[in-house]
Parts: sequence; structure tokens; C-alpha cells
Amino acid sequence: MENTSTSQKKRKTTIEIVDAIYDALKTKAIDPVQTIAARSGLDWKTVDRYLELIAHIEGKQLGDWLVKTPTGERFAYSRKHAPGGGQKRKES
Repeated sequence: MENTSTSQKKRKTTIEIVDAIYDALKTKAIDPVQTIAARSGLDWKTVDRYLELIAHIEGKQLGDWLVKTPTGERFAYSRKHAPGGGQKRKES
């Protein structure tokens, strides 16, 4: 009988997923989601959702906009610019 704890796949963290997608993206090629998924070892639906989220976040502003502040054992977060106060990404 197979041990269920060792036969189950370990679920990847959000950081591991983003890193796998980042590593699978090429700089001089445009690849479909299925190719990026195969290269990253992730399900294409997961890759598609994360790429949409990453693109949405990147589209908010140019440059660094998130402030990460240590608060004891954890972190607190804020934006560097008030709404409308940052430089918006130009639509192309």
C-alpha cells in the first residue's frame, strides 16, 4: 500500500509559481501560455491566471510602487504614490 503523504504532489507556493513562470519566459520570443506552462512545469490555467495578474499589477504604474515595511516578525505594505500621483503606464 502506498503512503498517501508521499504520493501526493506538494503544492507550490505563490512565490514558487511566479518564479517558475519568470524563469520560463524568454526575452526574445513570444510564446503562447501552453508553451510557458510546459516550460515551467505548471498547469496552463495556473500560468494564464498568474500572467493576467502580473500584467495587471505591472500596468498600475511604472517603477517601484509598493513599500514593504518590517513590523516585528511580519511586514506591512503601502503604496509610494497616492492615486493619480504616480506616473501611469502609457497605453500603446
